[in-house]
Amino acid sequence: TDGPTYCEFSGGAFGYRSGQPLRRELLARAVGFKGKALSVIDLTAGLGRDAAVLALLGCDVIAIERNAVVFALLDDGLRRARSAADTPDALAERITIVNADACEYLEGLDPGMRPDVIYLDPMFPERTHSALAKKEMRVLAQLVGAEEDGDRLLRAALATRCHRVVVKRPLHAPPLAEEAVGAPPLQFRGRSARFDVYFPDVGVIRAS
Repeated sequence: TDGPTYCEFSGGAFGYRSGQPLRRELLARAVGFKGKALSVIDLTAGLGRDAAVLALLGCDVIAIERNAVVFALLDDGLRRARSAADTPDALAERITIVNADACEYLEGLDPGMRPDVIYLDPMFPERTHSALAKKEMRVLAQLVGAEEDGDRLLRAALATRCHRVVVKRPLHAPPLAEEAVGAPPLQFRGRSARFDVYFPDVGVIRAS
């Protein structure tokens, strides 16, 4: 068996990642971080790693997770991190977690409270010809199932008319809802994943 799964923000892979120059991360470039605090809504928080990176950069993040078990893991991880003496203040001050359906949350959002960025990372498609996904991804898949409403989330995000919507995708996967919303005007490509960027407030290509 895989053994217990928990959310950890200090040691392990995330501890290493958070110790690197975060402004160089592809995620930072994709959300358009240039040193000024951004307001971000993460529609698919999961175990909160990307939300934590954004908070450590200096962004104010509302992290939404609809699955009650995953939300409990995330809440536990943040509580333990916030009680640790060496945890950066940003994890306590810049992340708000919400247990809700992301689309319903966006529908109830006051137009005056639109964030600078909406971020979503739908569950990657099951791998059939490569190594097994990491343990955490396997557990998340078992808990929430394959992410089948990525298209719905993207359309809801675009409907807010916020400045920037960022979608994390497998490197060679098609864009979400491409027939309905068109190709993303901007992409940031890494070794195994990419970030598709949309600008719903203007509807045109903008520089990163």
